[in-house]
Amino acid sequence: MNPVLQKRPGHPGEPGALDSRLILLATARRIAPPFIPSMPVNVLFLPAFTLLGQPVTPLEIAAFVTGLACVWLAVKMHIANWPMSMVSVACYSVLFFNAKLYADAVLQGVFFAFALYGWWCWRRGETEAAAGVTRATLRGGVGVLIMVLAGGVAVALYLKHFTDSPAPVIDAAILAISLGALWWQARKVLECWWLWILVDVISIPFYWSRDLGLTSVLYAIFLVMCIMGLAEWRARLSPDAFADPARKAKVAA
Repeated sequence: MNPVLQKRPGHPGEPGALDSRLILLATARRIAPPFIPSMPVNVLFLPAFTLLGQPVTPLEIAAFVTGLACVWLAVKMHIANWPMSMVSVACYSVLFFNAKLYADAVLQGVFFAFALYGWWCWRRGETEAAAGVTRATLRGGVGVLIMVLAGGVAVALYLKHFTDSPAPVIDAAILAISLGALWWQARKVLECWWLWILVDVISIPFYWSRDLGLTSVLYAIFLVMCIMGLAEWRARLSPDAFADPARKAKVAA
């Protein structure tokens, strides 16, 4: 074989190019999780391009696009944000599992369950804020704070003692704060956006440090969109949404 051709594997039609393509196909088969249906080649895990030296697969692109669409629809208070969220978290659960980020993969499953709950709430109009946005009450805020702290501590202890997580505290914090944000988002409570902003601020450097460049970029975009969501939901508040619920109850009586 001509040694010159061997040094130029990127040119179509040359022997080296065939070897390069075979390596990519083998890589795609190797990294695909066992529960993904078998195909001649698993195109979902075949690198499409690189971002700052990190390979980006079609599955990560799908998760990225649907994630952006989900947050944008939530900002606009469109009910389609919930089914779009389910598509995005399903993609990310496979990506995180494949990367052996098991806590993050489990969190996507929780996101999926909460998306079902939020979709149900918004469709049936059974939340107090079915027609608009409300503020968190003191009692509700304390409840969410206790849930976030207790859940975060419990998950951090579990990750520290029973897994090989390199950052159990950050992992747990993202999970716990996200659950609080999801609960308030499903109830159309304005303060959900403050929690999402906190999640984004934590997640951007965290995912970057774990070589998930595109996901880190996604959370940076999420941060901007969450600030927009906070402003847009605040504009939808009715004047009495700022009133003390106890005082409102006395007036009504």
